[in-house]
Amino acid sequence: GHADAGQLKTQLRNAERLIDDAHFWLNQSDGLALFIDADGIRAFRLPHRFEQRVVVGERYFISPLLPVLHGDATFYIVAVSENHARLLLASRDSVAEVPDAELPESLQAVAEKIDTKSFFLHSFNVRMRNQNSAVPHGHESADKLPDLRRYLIDINEAVADAIADPGTPLVFAGVERLFALYREVNTHDGLQAECVAGNADDSNADQLRAAAWKIVEPLLQSRRQEAVDRYGAVRNTDRSGEGLEAIRTAIRDGRVELLLLAHDFANDAAATSPDELENLAMEAMGQGGEVYLVPADQLPASGVAAVYRYAVADELANQSTARS
Repeated sequence: GHADAGQLKTQLRNAERLIDDAHFWLNQSDGLALFIDADGIRAFRLPHRFEQRVVVGERYFISPLLPVLHGDATFYIVAVSENHARLLLASRDSVAEVPDAELPESLQAVAEKIDTKSFFLHSFNVRMRNQNSAVPHGHESADKLPDLRRYLIDINEAVADAIADPGTPLVFAGVERLFALYREVNTHDGLQAECVAGNADDSNADQLRAAAWKIVEPLLQSRRQEAVDRYGAVRNTDRSGEGLEAIRTAIRDGRVELLLLAHDFANDAAATSPDELENLAMEAMGQGGEVYLVPADQLPASGVAAVYRYAVADELANQSTARS
């Protein structure tokens, strides 16, 4: 239901307090998005520069976030040394540390944690006179791993928790020896075969971004071009959509595999309403569709195009066959 005015005023006062909150302004990135409703405040630090604006409405205004959300905009860097581990979210031009990623503090911290656990387990085992009684099922092999391997496993698990899309590119930054070990324990599909080699502690976040961008740029560009090619292959057939209404219907039917929007749709007054295109993009992503921002000259005048998972005629034929 709708929030009452009192709840909203409370949250607005909480937002005002952030202005003088020094802790809040630590580790900021190029962009900050604040979403305020009766339930609280959600802050997103993003590697993208936004035009400053305030919008009040029935729903969140998120079209400025689409360049960050779409498929070829961002990548991650996991920077690892024995002394420190960081997870960075980056784009071509900017970078920010992911503040909520729960990476282990250092190799030493992991080793001390293992030593403490081993001490208590050993003490318990001696008291119980049973070498197996204090070792939980499934944990014995993990506890016997060398400290470095355990450190890298913990980093991988934190990275996996922090990155929602398994296909998002991830670049490792660190010495080759650590990278070789990390690849053995990695579970993220998007880990790149090439790393930013060297001691990660010797480079700041922006230096790591610049080096990692050289690794991921060809991949990100090829993904966008592949999306354009997929549309080109079915353009003007019943596997594609160019009209706003047809695409909206197809999205709600779960038929849109790929949605293409013009790069500058939010600022193009001549095109379809930015709000309408934003809604389409969010609905498409909600249905598992891919969304890419591409040059306007590769799209119809409406500034939007779609590739359907299947043609309507094919679906009708399948339904007819099933009934007969």
